[in-house]
Amino acid sequence: VRVVSGEEEARYGYLALANSTTLSDGFGLEMGGGSVQLMRLEGRRLAASESLPLGSVNMSEAFLPGEKAPAKAMKALRRHVASRLETIGWWDGGGRLAGIGGTIRNLAAAAQKRMDFPDVEVQGFELSRDALEGLVELLASKPASKRGSVRGVKPDRADVILGGALVLAACMDEGGFDVLEVSEAGLREGVFFERILG
Repeated sequence: VRVVSGEEEARYGYLALANSTTLSDGFGLEMGGGSVQLMRLEGRRLAASESLPLGSVNMSEAFLPGEKAPAKAMKALRRHVASRLETIGWWDGGGRLAGIGGTIRNLAAAAQKRMDFPDVEVQGFELSRDALEGLVELLASKPASKRGSVRGVKPDRADVILGGALVLAACMDEGGFDVLEVSEAGLREGVFFERILG
């Protein structure tokens, strides 16, 4: 067993995105429980990456530890994410954004359910900022123990899904992204592509 570094995690995320989407020039985001990996792609190559300790579990434990989600705590979480992103000079200007990770897939599935999509995979689904903010409002209106009752949200993610949604919303706001394209691929696929194609 070997623990991968933030830099390696970003590279595996990049390989997963580059081989599961048509993203050539744009940005990628991978959200885990402990960290968020940000990527900038140019000509399908990884031009820059950054790993930040803004994962859904970390942020939920730090800002939303109880059953309720006070507006003040949610604003503080967003401000914290924004302040960390301000240190990255290339995370702005909008453009195309693609994302991977279990929290992102789960938020996309919940958004699809709210839009009465048929039961299909989330690969290629475009999660808009408006749809994400709608999910934030819905999740925040419920105690943490009941967030798993929201259609599309997995019960084992109920306690951290709101924290993840707020992190993602702040990342999209700070970067000027209107839409996030969701990929079903993940870090495991990134490792696979490196081993097989590398």
